[in-house]
Amino acid sequence: YDIYLHSTSPFITPYIFLRYARMMDSRVPAISGHPTLPLSIISSTARNIDDASINELAAGFTALHRRCIMEDATIATFLPPLDDNKMMDFWLRLIRQCLSSTPESGEKVIVYLAEDGAISGVASLLLPWSQTGNHRAWVEKLMVDGRLRQRGIARRLMDELERIAVEKGKWILVSPLVISDMQC
Repeated sequence: YDIYLHSTSPFITPYIFLRYARMMDSRVPAISGHPTLPLSIISSTARNIDDASINELAAGFTALHRRCIMEDATIATFLPPLDDNKMMDFWLRLIRQCLSSTPESGEKVIVYLAEDGAISGVASLLLPWSQTGNHRAWVEKLMVDGRLRQRGIARRLMDELERIAVEKGKWILVSPLVISDMQC
């Protein structure tokens, strides 16, 4: 990854611009790991998902979110003490936004990996409409179960977000990270 720091004001949290070499030069090969389970995608163009499946996915995302916060001290939308109902509502709302979004309203996509009935990793992408910044997409969430790290899950999730972004005409992925939270 090439990482660029951009800030328009010293009072605003700086943004990290993530630019992938593959996005700019298709001759650079994608990372290929060992044979793995397929990723799943929730979007307005994905297959219909029934309410029971939506609730099951939201519960799985909530459980992963909780583990990342409580076991890994991840700062991701919520702070302890955690309210599972609020977290579940957050994921239900995000799933429904993904299913109903349009290019005009700003598309949202969730990419996730489920293994043995549990969510191993999840990432979400916002593809906003803008006349001045239509080349950007926003990585909103990226979480991997701490017990399953160093297996390439985050890389696979980011590769899929990149693929989706490029497919939609976006060539810069942006993530609002706080510099002190980065572990490079």
